[in-house]
Amino acid sequence: MPNADIAIRKALPGDAGEAARFFFLSAPFLGDILGGETRSQRIFIHLFQRSGNLFSFNHTHLAEKEGTITGMVLGYEWLPRRKEGLRTGFLLLRQAGFHFLHHLRFWQNLSAVTGTFHPQGYYLSNLAVDPAYQGQGIGTKLLLFTENTARRRGCLCVELDVSGDNLRAIDFYRHLEYQDIGESRFSHRGMVLTFIRMMKPVR
Repeated sequence: MPNADIAIRKALPGDAGEAARFFFLSAPFLGDILGGETRSQRIFIHLFQRSGNLFSFNHTHLAEKEGTITGMVLGYEWLPRRKEGLRTGFLLLRQAGFHFLHHLRFWQNLSAVTGTFHPQGYYLSNLAVDPAYQGQGIGTKLLLFTENTARRRGCLCVELDVSGDNLRAIDFYRHLEYQDIGESRFSHRGMVLTFIRMMKPVR
C-alpha cells in the first residue's frame, strides 16, 4: 500500500521544537518579522504549547516515518479562527513586543489575507515536509488527511494561501485538484508578498 509506512498523529506540547522547524519551513519570511531565527523559534514554541491560539498544538498534526517526524500540517475551521484570532495577536504582542509593534502593519495585512475564508470551510494554514523526505508522498498524505478531517467535521471545502513565488507548492496543490480563486498582494519595507488563494470542495 502506498505511504503505508507514513503515520499521521495529533501533535503534543512536547513536539514544539520540531513543529517550530516545520512552521518556519512553510513560512520562512516570518523569521525576520519576529526578530530573527532564535527569537522567532522561541515565540512559536511558546504559542504552540498553549491552547486557545491559532498556532497551538491543538490545530497541528505531524507525519512520522520510522519514528522520525517528517512533516507537519496546521489548520482549523472558521469558529476557532474567529474565537482565537485576537488571542493569537495578543500572545504575539506579549512575546515579540517591539518587533510585533514595529511590523504591526505587516500583521494587519497578513491577517486580512488569511483571516477570511468560507464560514463552512477549513483553512490549511501551514504544511511542510522535511527536505530530506520530500518526494516520498508525505505532503500528499498530509493534505489528504486534512481533507478527510474537514469532511468529517462537516466542512464544505479546504482553503489555503500559498506564496506566489512558490511555484513548486502551487503545482503540488493544483495537481491535487485545488483551484486558484483569488490573489492578494501587499508590500512591507520594500518586500512585496503575493499570496494565491486556492480551494478544493470536499463534499
